[in-house]
Amino acid sequence: LGEASEGTVIAPELTTLSPVGEASPWQSFVTSVRTHAASDIGMLLIQLVVILLVVRVVGWLFARLHQPTVIGEILAGILLGPSLLGAVWPEAMETLFPVHSLGNLELLSQFGLILFMFTIGMELRMKDLKGQAQQAFIISQSGIIFPFILGIILTYGLYSRPELLSDGSSFLSLALFVGISLSITAFPVLARIIQERSLSHSHLGRLALSTAAMGDIVAWLMLAAIMAVSQGGSFTSALYNMLFLALYLAVIFGILRPLFGLLGRRVRHREVLSKSLMGLIFILLMASAYFTEIMSMHALFGAFMLGLVMPENLDFRVIVKEKVEDVALLLLLPLFFVSSGLRTELGLVNTPQLWGLFLICTLVAVVGKMGGTYLAARSCGIQRRESLYLGAYMNTRGLMELVVLRIGLDLGVLSPVLFTILVMMTLVTTIMTAPTLQLIDWLLKKKTPQSLEHATGQVLISFGRAETGVTLLEFFHRLCGGTSPQVACTLMHVTTDTDISTIDADHYYASSFAAPMEMAKQLDLSVERKYEIAESVPEAVLSHANHIQSNLLLLGASVNLSQDKKDRDLVAYSDKLTRRWKVVTGRRRQAKKEQSSHSFEEIIATFAHEAPCSVGIYVDNGQTPIAHPLVLMQRPEDKELLLVAEQVTERADSPITLMPLSSHLAKPTTELSARVSWSGESFTEQVDLSAYDFALIAYDAWAALTPAQQELLKQLPSYFILDIDEATIELPTIHRPTTEAVSYLGKAS
Repeated sequence: LGEASEGTVIAPELTTLSPVGEASPWQSFVTSVRTHAASDIGMLLIQLVVILLVVRVVGWLFARLHQPTVIGEILAGILLGPSLLGAVWPEAMETLFPVHSLGNLELLSQFGLILFMFTIGMELRMKDLKGQAQQAFIISQSGIIFPFILGIILTYGLYSRPELLSDGSSFLSLALFVGISLSITAFPVLARIIQERSLSHSHLGRLALSTAAMGDIVAWLMLAAIMAVSQGGSFTSALYNMLFLALYLAVIFGILRPLFGLLGRRVRHREVLSKSLMGLIFILLMASAYFTEIMSMHALFGAFMLGLVMPENLDFRVIVKEKVEDVALLLLLPLFFVSSGLRTELGLVNTPQLWGLFLICTLVAVVGKMGGTYLAARSCGIQRRESLYLGAYMNTRGLMELVVLRIGLDLGVLSPVLFTILVMMTLVTTIMTAPTLQLIDWLLKKKTPQSLEHATGQVLISFGRAETGVTLLEFFHRLCGGTSPQVACTLMHVTTDTDISTIDADHYYASSFAAPMEMAKQLDLSVERKYEIAESVPEAVLSHANHIQSNLLLLGASVNLSQDKKDRDLVAYSDKLTRRWKVVTGRRRQAKKEQSSHSFEEIIATFAHEAPCSVGIYVDNGQTPIAHPLVLMQRPEDKELLLVAEQVTERADSPITLMPLSSHLAKPTTELSARVSWSGESFTEQVDLSAYDFALIAYDAWAALTPAQQELLKQLPSYFILDIDEATIELPTIHRPTTEAVSYLGKAS
C-alpha cells in the first residue's frame, strides 16, 4: 500500500518545466496530489468514503419506507456497480473502482464478513432454543427440506441451458447450491422485523427466532458439507473433508464450549474483560476461520461456529459484541455489499426467458419456504394465523442469502447470470416480508391479550429510566387500589434505536424491567410487560394505549423537566451545542411557535391531547416521602385533584394544601375535608414551597405557566401533571382509615 499504481498516467501539462528546467512549486504540488490519490491507500480511502456515504443514505431511505435497512444497503452496492453507475457513467466507475484496486476491497470485505458472522453466531444462544426446541426443530427443518428439494428439481431445468452454467460446474454441485440458497433464512433481518413489531418476548416471536436460529445452524452445517463435497474432487477426498468437519465440530462443542462456559461465569463486567482476553478471543476467531478455510468449508463457517459457542452469559456477549460490531457492521460490511454489487449486472437478465426464470425462482423460493413452514407449524398444533406469520418470517433472506450466493460465485459453481437472478430473488423475497405481514394483519385482525380481556380498568405505565418505572408503579399502586384484580397494569419501555441486535435488545429489556418488576413483586402486583423498539416514543405509547383501551396513562417526563443536577447539566450542554450550531449555520433563534415539533412542551401536549384516556406525567425533582402535598388550582374544577392527593399521601391523615395560581381565584364554596387547608398565598416567586414534598397540577394550568414561569416551576418538589378524562378514569380506589400507615411514594431521602 502507498505506492503509485502501475500504469498511472500523469497529465502532460502537470510536468511542464519552468524556464529554468524544473517544475513550478504548484505543478509539483498537484503532481504529488495526483500520485498519492492514485496510490492503493489513497484509492482505498476514497472508495471507503463513497461506499459508506451511499450505503448509509440508501439504507436510511429504505428504513423510511419501513423496509429492512440491509435491503437498501445491498441495493446501494448494486447501484455502485455496472447495473447503474457503470451503465450511466462508466468513466466514473472506472475511476472510482479500477480493476487493480478491487483486490484490496475484496480482502477487507471478507475480513468484515468474518467479524459479522462471528457476531451472528453470538446472537444465537443455545439456551434460547431449549424451551421450544421440538417445535422449532420440526418447523425449521421443514422450512429447509421443502425449498431444498424444490431447488434440486429446479436445477434439472437450469442444467439444460448452457448460458446459465459456469465452466466446469457439475450438476451435483449446482443442485446443492441452488437448493441451499432457496433454504436460507436471514436471522439478523428477521430479528429486527420481530423487534419492530414488538414481538421479541411473545410466544410467536420467541418461536420465530428459535426456528430461524435452528434453521440457520443446520443450513450452515449443510453448506459446510456441500462445500466439502463440491471441492473434494473425488469421493475419497470429500470423505476426508467430512471427517475433518466432524473432528472440528467435536473440538468446538466438546472442548471450547465448556471452557467458554467456565469463562462466562467469571467474566460478568466490562472491567474484568481485559485486552488480553479480547486478544485471545480474536486469536481463536482467526484460527477457527483459518482451519475451516483450509478444510474447504470457508472461513465464514469457522467464524460463525466460534460465535455460537461463546459463553451463554448475556452480559459477556453484549460486551464482546460491542467491541466488534461497530467496526464490522458500519465500516467493513458495506465493502461486501459493493464488492458483490460490482459482480451483479442486472443487464445480464435481458431476455423474456431469463425474466421468466427469475419469476420461477422467486415463486419456488416463496412456495417452498412459506409452504413448508406453514404445513409444519399446523402439524405442531399452531393456529392458522400464527402459522401464516411464521411462514412470512421464514421467507426473509437478506444478507445471509447474499453471503451464500457469493460463496457459490467465488467457487465457480454459480454463473454470473444465475448469480444475478438469485440476488434479485433475494431482494424481492425480503422486501415482500413487511407487506405480507401487513396483509395477514388486515385479513386476520389482532385480538386483545387474554390477560387484559376481563379487566374493567386498564393502566399503561411508560417509563424510560428504571427508577422512574419504580416510582410510577408505586403511584399506580396507591392510586388504583393496590392489588385489585379489576385493574390491569402494563409496564412499557420504548427503545428509540431501531438498528440494534437481539443481544442488545435482550440486554435493554432485562436492565429496564428488572427494578420495576422487583417492585411489582414487593407490592404483590401482577403486571404485563411491553417492550417496543420504535423511532417515536409518543407514537408507540399512544398506539398501545389505544390498542388496550387504556383508562389511565402514567409516564415520566423528559430530563428537560427534571431538576436533578446531572439532568440539568446534560440539558445545559445540549442547549449550548444547539446555540453554537445556529451560529455556525447562520440560523436565527425561532419563535416559540416555530420551534421543532419535538420540543418537550409539545411532546407533553401530544400526550395530553391525543391520549384516549386520562394522563399523568411525573416530573422528578428528587423523591421524598409524600407527607404534605400541594395541589395547585387554576380554576374551580381543579379541586378534583384533591381526590388524587388523598390517595397518594404517606398517611391517610396527612395534610394537603390547596393553593391558587392567581390571587383572583376565590376559595371553593363547597366544604373541604378536614385534612385540606386553603393557602392564603397565591403561587408566586415570593411563596415558600419548602414545606411541601409533592405537588399536583392540572395540565391546562401547567401549560399556562410554561414557559413564562418556568423558573417558578423549578422550585416545586416532584410533581404530577394530570389531565383527567372523566369518561375513562373510573378505576377502583382504596379508602384507608386514618390510623393506617402505608409506604410512601418514592425512596427514602
